[in-house]
Amino acid sequence: MNYFEEYIEQLVSLRKGEKTKINVHFIVSEPLTSFCIDVNQKIKKHNIGFINMGVESIIVPHISLFMGFVDNYEMLERVFQQVAVYAKTICPFTLDATGMYFKGVSSKAPQYLFIDSIQTEFLMQQKEELDKYLKNIVFPIEWDMKKERAHITVGCYKNLSPAIRKLVDSYNTIPPCKISQIGVSISGTRGVALSLLKVFDF
Repeated sequence: MNYFEEYIEQLVSLRKGEKTKINVHFIVSEPLTSFCIDVNQKIKKHNIGFINMGVESIIVPHISLFMGFVDNYEMLERVFQQVAVYAKTICPFTLDATGMYFKGVSSKAPQYLFIDSIQTEFLMQQKEELDKYLKNIVFPIEWDMKKERAHITVGCYKNLSPAIRKLVDSYNTIPPCKISQIGVSISGTRGVALSLLKVFDF
């Protein structure tokens, strides 16, 4: 199943009244968006991976802040309303990336490629704040994502070859970007944000 098919399937599930996972996140802007896509596509030459950010993809590079389940449009509308209120409490800021690293639940599990930033502490605080707005209007996920270190996901791979590690290590600098929007998306496989249901400026 490709991402577009998964996106449509999730929307159909929501229409049927079935629980559908959403992702509320800061939207990564240029030039960091292009950087993420470039790295993802260069690694693809060695390993297709589980996450494809090519031009045909509807994946949105992002920093996840909150996830939960909704099972009707009214619940989703309440999420939009609360995110709009939250967006008025923050100001645009610059995200300064510090480096890329691989992380998995074990050495044998798929390895995610993450980008870290100087603003991690601030991002973690925002996860806590947004949780206050949304935790009582959605169904919770199975784990506490507030404890997950804030990051940008560039890819996810089952096997990491020396060529992939060498490629990632070859990037000495990562461009900063301005964060001035928060989005609500359908959450897809591997935690990706599928397209954008709603965007709020701040």
